[in-house]
Amino acid sequence: MGLRLTLISILSAVMILSGLGMTWVFRHQLTAAAAAADRSGAEKDMERLLLALNQQISEIHVILGSWSNFTSFYEHAARPSEAFRNDDLSVASLEAGHFDWINLIDAQGRVVEHSEVPLPDGSTPVRRAYDDPAMASVLDMALREMVRRQSGCAILSNGSRVAIGCYQPLLPSDGTGPARGTVLIGRWVSEAMLAKVRTQTGLQFALQPRPQGQIEPADSSRKVESFQSGNFQLEEETDRIQVQSKVWGMHGRYIADLQMDWPRESLQRTEATVHLVTVAMAVLTAITVLLLIFVCDRLIVRRLEGVRRDLGRILENESWDGRVRTARNDELSELSVYINEMLDIIREKIALVKEQSLTDPLTSLSNRRHFDLQMDTALVQFRRDQSAGALVLFDIDYFKRYNDTYGHPQGDDVLVKFAQCMRQSAKRPMDVLARVGGEEFAILMPMTDSDGASHCAEQVRAAMQALGLVHAGNGEFGCVTVSAGLTMMGPEDTAETLYSRADRALYAAKNSGRNKVVLG
Repeated sequence: MGLRLTLISILSAVMILSGLGMTWVFRHQLTAAAAAADRSGAEKDMERLLLALNQQISEIHVILGSWSNFTSFYEHAARPSEAFRNDDLSVASLEAGHFDWINLIDAQGRVVEHSEVPLPDGSTPVRRAYDDPAMASVLDMALREMVRRQSGCAILSNGSRVAIGCYQPLLPSDGTGPARGTVLIGRWVSEAMLAKVRTQTGLQFALQPRPQGQIEPADSSRKVESFQSGNFQLEEETDRIQVQSKVWGMHGRYIADLQMDWPRESLQRTEATVHLVTVAMAVLTAITVLLLIFVCDRLIVRRLEGVRRDLGRILENESWDGRVRTARNDELSELSVYINEMLDIIREKIALVKEQSLTDPLTSLSNRRHFDLQMDTALVQFRRDQSAGALVLFDIDYFKRYNDTYGHPQGDDVLVKFAQCMRQSAKRPMDVLARVGGEEFAILMPMTDSDGASHCAEQVRAAMQALGLVHAGNGEFGCVTVSAGLTMMGPEDTAETLYSRADRALYAAKNSGRNKVVLG
């Protein structure tokens, strides 16, 4: 009995120590993986937050397109009209346009026209800044820089508030020069704007302006026109990660901090699971050494190695659709379920980012980047199979006139309706439908001859005209129409030559009366 007790004691001690050691390794590897996943998730969500904030800049830039090509504004710059100032530059007009102030800046960088929506307390910070001698040099440099660059956007701060401003040359509606100054429109980053972004993203964050005295000197080598990604600072705590990103304004001035609180749910779930596994191992050790050895070998060690192998393979190949096997219904299986849920979240986030990078947000068609990739692929297939293929470019006739007459929301509605016309006419899965410019669209049709492509393009054109959307600026037609340029793939074509030929055909359609399809 003495030897048996000795062996049992030795085996018990060895297994206890082994169990403790395995538990430490288990805890270390999984908590490290969960912490890394948390950090990665926090950074990806910060990227998503920056994308949503930059969408606010894009909205202002789109609004600016209408004002900078507003012919009445262009005429007002040469011959100021009090009626125009009262009707179109009033506070009510600014509020209807969803921005907070507008400036007309002359070629010397001087503000010659200014209108501003007062804040709830009645103050007008932009006008006050223009009248502040302490701000004169900073504003003078900023305004001259806008005139020099001609167009762009910037994030601005007066030390207590952050704003978004976009500027473009003031031109008539046909876009011809010369410019009569630079138009600057701006919007305060208000709590309502931030609440909207929080609702869209489901993220909790705050934007903190740096006090005027702490804003760093300008760095002219840095050109910043949006919220910049990368270079995040992470402060990790037990239950959350605080992610901070610096906000750079015009001339590379560090003007604000963007802070996001990200809950560490993955790490907390992992630590709870590790605790359960540790308790289970202690109970099994107390029951019997042999049973513990068997359980550790068969039910824990080998299965943990399987989890590690599965995770290692997934991480090495970045195959986020891989799965960690869940052979039994116990604590380790729960851990595998948690890991698989984490992988599902990672895969969904990656898919969302990829979709947003390849899709036009207004029409849900492919964007220019995705379209260019598909065109390169189609040309490779064409040269390999020697099958027919076609490219059609569409342009909505006098679209800028439409926007000037009926407003930007109505213009967006026209773009969405035209996208629907394209989907109704080009239904093959292989056809690539894209919005490649403001009012310019394209259909790439592999394995299609000229008759089929012409028929499809004509269907799209006719469907748009049949909608009967009133357009007083569209000459004899009186409704919204489209012109199209069609070209067929050739053996020597590159993406550039194919697109250029279709573009020439499109311009031929526009120059020969519009509302037609021209084969080039």
